Amino acid sequence: MRDENPVCLHFIKVFRMTKYLAKKYGLPLPDYEQLRKTYIQKYAGPLFLHNANGTLWSDRYYIAYQLESTGEFRYVYLTKYHIHEELISYRQAAKERNAENLMPRDIKRIFSKTLRMMNAEGSSIWFDEEEFKGMKSEKWIRPRQNSLQKMSPDAVGEQK
Repeated sequence: MRDENPVCLHFIKVFRMTKYLAKKYGLPLPDYEQLRKTYIQKYAGPLFLHNANGTLWSDRYYIAYQLESTGEFRYVYLTKYHIHEELISYRQAAKERNAENLMPRDIKRIFSKTLRMMNAEGSSIWFDEEEFKGMKSEKWIRPRQNSLQKMSPDAVGEQK
């Protein structure tokens, strides 16, 4: 299902972002080699890290977390590839079950808004700059100066 050459961030960037979030929210720290294996495998799922504080998901196409204290699920790094992969997956599941597409509305809305922003910017990558504001050398994240959005996932959901 995954493309040979999708546009995504380099492994070390994904690792540093994942590690930063883990430290910021008291989530389990990612193991370098474990995340690297997940990143380079063609059909691997995300690295899934969980503790009493919450859950962190990370792979080459997205990073997301959910804190136990709020229950809120947040994407902080997304690629067009991940969005399309998820949309297809939910459609296929609905078709197999003869049911409606069961993708949560808030996720649908975030995907839709994020795709519009990516298209407007001519980018295949989005990340929440506010989430990574305190990160040392945050400028290394940017693959191109004007290719990434500056909106938080909350703002994405609220935009009309």
